[in-house]
Amino acid sequence: MTSGFPDCNFTKLIRKNLGLMKRIIIVLSALIFISADAYPQWYVKQYNVQDISLLNEMQLEESLKNARDNVYLSLLVSGVGGVVVLVAVLFPYEETEESTFVEQLLGEKNVNNLYIAGGVAIAAGGIVAAITYLARMGTIRSELEEPFSNSGSFSLSPSLFVVKPSNAVLPGLTMTFRF
Repeated sequence: MTSGFPDCNFTKLIRKNLGLMKRIIIVLSALIFISADAYPQWYVKQYNVQDISLLNEMQLEESLKNARDNVYLSLLVSGVGGVVVLVAVLFPYEETEESTFVEQLLGEKNVNNLYIAGGVAIAAGGIVAAITYLARMGTIRSELEEPFSNSGSFSLSPSLFVVKPSNAVLPGLTMTFRF
């Protein structure tokens, strides 16, 4: 009893899986950073425009609907991963005569651990995707709340241009005349 808490099964479980939890946190953080880096490119790929403000209201509404649908799908995927983990914990794998060679080679405990790891990976992927689509929805909503420019307006904004053959990204300025 060095920490002041009774030495129960929960603290033993935490100490035993501390390295695994650190790895999971690092992998989730890396996935979030990767998705955050790829996030701004969606309107370039979908509508071939360099700035989200160049989309009209109908395109923004369509993008908002797609993002909302993808959030629901991502949460469903995350839920499936959670169900896989629950099933693996509540009903551990047991070898039978029909077990494959790989399952027999790994053993019951390792196969069950693989099921749990697979469920966690599926849930993590769903969570990362949901976070990405929620951020996209926020950007689209903020763009929809801004009044659309009137005829005869002029705007100048910095942007990045993608050169198609080499996929190089070049900085530049976008001038927009609305008439």
